[in-house]
Amino acid sequence: MKTIKLVLMLYLFSFTLFGENDSLFHTVSQRFDKYQLLVPIEKIYVHQDRTQYVAGEKIWFKVYLSSSNDKQASSKVVYVELIDGKNRRVIESKWKLVNGLASGSIQLPDTLPRGLYQLRSYTQWMQNFDQEGFFKREIRISSQYVDSVETKLDSVPPCQITFFPEGGNLITSIPSKVAFLITDQQGRGLDASGIIMDSEGNEVRRFQTIHQGHGFFYFQPDSGKRYIAYLDGLTLSKDLPHANSNGIVLEAKKLNGKLRITLRHNIDTKGFQSPIHLSVHKEGVIWLNAYANINEKISIVDIPDEKLPEGIFTITIYDDKFHVYCERLAFVNYPEPLKIGLNTDKVEYGTRKKVVAKIEVRDEKGNIQTGNFSLAVVKSNLDNLQERNNFYTYYFLQSELKGRIENPAFYFEKRDSSAIAYLDLLLLTHGWRRYDFNKIVLLEKSEFHYPIEESLFFSGKIHQLNKNQKMDEIKLTALFRHDSINEVVYGQPGPTGSFMFTNYDFCDTAEVILSAQDFKQRQLDISIVNHKYPEANFFVYENVTSLNDIDSLNVELMGSIPQSPMEGIDKVVHKIHEVKVTAKTKKKDPRRLHNEAFNIATYEVSRNFSYTSTGGVGEGFAGALGILQFLPKKRVNDSVLREISKGGKALSGGSGPIFVLDGNRVGAEVLKSLPAQMIERVEVLAPSSAMIYGSGGGGGYAFFTRTNVSSVAEIKTVSYKFPGYSQSKEFYSPDYTSVNSDYFISDHRNTLYWQPNITLNDEGKAEISFFTSDDLGMFLIHCEGRTEEGMIGVLQSQLIVNQ
Repeated sequence: MKTIKLVLMLYLFSFTLFGENDSLFHTVSQRFDKYQLLVPIEKIYVHQDRTQYVAGEKIWFKVYLSSSNDKQASSKVVYVELIDGKNRRVIESKWKLVNGLASGSIQLPDTLPRGLYQLRSYTQWMQNFDQEGFFKREIRISSQYVDSVETKLDSVPPCQITFFPEGGNLITSIPSKVAFLITDQQGRGLDASGIIMDSEGNEVRRFQTIHQGHGFFYFQPDSGKRYIAYLDGLTLSKDLPHANSNGIVLEAKKLNGKLRITLRHNIDTKGFQSPIHLSVHKEGVIWLNAYANINEKISIVDIPDEKLPEGIFTITIYDDKFHVYCERLAFVNYPEPLKIGLNTDKVEYGTRKKVVAKIEVRDEKGNIQTGNFSLAVVKSNLDNLQERNNFYTYYFLQSELKGRIENPAFYFEKRDSSAIAYLDLLLLTHGWRRYDFNKIVLLEKSEFHYPIEESLFFSGKIHQLNKNQKMDEIKLTALFRHDSINEVVYGQPGPTGSFMFTNYDFCDTAEVILSAQDFKQRQLDISIVNHKYPEANFFVYENVTSLNDIDSLNVELMGSIPQSPMEGIDKVVHKIHEVKVTAKTKKKDPRRLHNEAFNIATYEVSRNFSYTSTGGVGEGFAGALGILQFLPKKRVNDSVLREISKGGKALSGGSGPIFVLDGNRVGAEVLKSLPAQMIERVEVLAPSSAMIYGSGGGGGYAFFTRTNVSSVAEIKTVSYKFPGYSQSKEFYSPDYTSVNSDYFISDHRNTLYWQPNITLNDEGKAEISFFTSDDLGMFLIHCEGRTEEGMIGVLQSQLIVNQ
């Protein structure tokens, strides 16, 4: 997005536009550009199949991530959580983002209590800022279980009223527009009226809400007086904000085809040499700069609508020292939406009939657009598309404002002057959450505790034995184990002892075993820095949303289609990072017993590592026998490795493997009594190869060779359960083309169809197909997504199923 410099004649009264060579103009613009480069702002939107569920179902979702600076690194990991009405995190999940997209599902436990919940999504980088920037959506869950924990209502008043002077402050002797918001305990708007009294008991004026708890009135405060608001029928009272003795009052008013900005002030102009500056900016980009003559008590500028940005922008008034006098949000132009068309092959369908739908995407000018979209077909009583946010309303409204916004679609339906008036009232009562003018222009340094997470990583700290110990003399060893992968990594900590291992890519949970020692081979303590989940702030108050109201959903999980045989199979892809391979002539080791092509596994033992069992596969192994946990499982069908994978149940006899220590056959207990660091190498022979030692090798042979070192120090290790990405599942949709095993099972799917990855072809088109269920009635279709250029589109349609 480029900075817009106005060159057309504007209606100016005591206002002058910045010249292109104005030094302050360039300073402000350059600092905005630098801030955007250093501090990208990320937004997340989550498209999910519906907002009402039954305990035991899945929540299907698609995550869309965007960054204010697309050319810079952005997060590659996203977190999706479920918070209950008592502010408890009940489900946590982590997903890999590819090109800013991720899709997955959350399994709701069938014992989950009924009530209101919050779906929340964020990145680690977003944790550096206000949590208002997290994506949040309320969902309802029906269940036979009731939460036994009671909500405490003592500290929460039945309703609240807050006042918001336009521009930020009341100034004595200058009339101001004052917006207000009246809400209940849950933050929902309340219709109410009231009266304003001064500190002497005189009635000043009355006020009344206009829309969903919002309202406004004009008010001119007198010096030295206190003003109090009282709500009719309630004992609640609230002081109006204190009025400053001098300052500037900002008013922005939408007129026909233009935005009129008016400044009024009572500042003493003696010794005040510099003008008052005005900047219009949006998402870190300056659109317009102008200044007003401070000698004029009133300054007015009219800006044509077509010269202002789309969506929400900010007007900031400041002096040449960057002191901000007043600021407010404004909205003039609706962002251009995509037009998504969907045509089905029939008007109505019977039960278990195939639906074929064609999708086409164009912009408002009719130009073909390509991109990535997601689509859901759900029972109409399980979602309310008018009340919940969608991609368009969230991105251009909710993601830019603080606080709760009820029925966001309302502000985008009519797109007329009345809708903009209601929207302007909303902007006056909700603060901007993204950009702080002072931090940007003064280039204040911020400390960021959370990085832009470009891959899975874990970090920790090594603790010195003494203050004089040098960290560059410390050797850190980490063993990463996941499925059949055993990877040993070496590293050194930073000057403070901190370390980080990055570039991991796996699902589920891996195990990491770490050890550290200095140049004298003394063992050091290690601590792991675990991921800190941000606090939640979601409470549901029973006197506002009762359990009876939740029960009125009357949703019952009547039956389910059996899952596809492939659904339980994990599809894990291990990314192998670039490896540089070099070769040289290998000297023959006279102590090696077998050729590498003859045995199935040769393991060189590390002296910097403890092979004590950490549970799982090698549970019960100890000492040198614990080394068998780390054998590379290249041929899992061989009996030796098969027995090891079972936890060594046959190692004490029977058909288990035979153990040989330095050429002598020993029992498992002998190896358990030896420290693993006394072993240099382990060689394993498969039963077929072990027959050269006689028929007794039916379970294979394991040869242990001791090191030349007579004694070893104890190795301190830390075991860390390294959480990976959540495992993605594929939405199963039955095929009733022919009679099959699914045909004779009742089909009452609440989500009829979910497709998170609809990719449009070069003509902006795509085709989908699915089958209806046994349920009759209306189904909602909602399709959302964005183009490669970032344009956002939303479709809402219906599907009728008759007998």
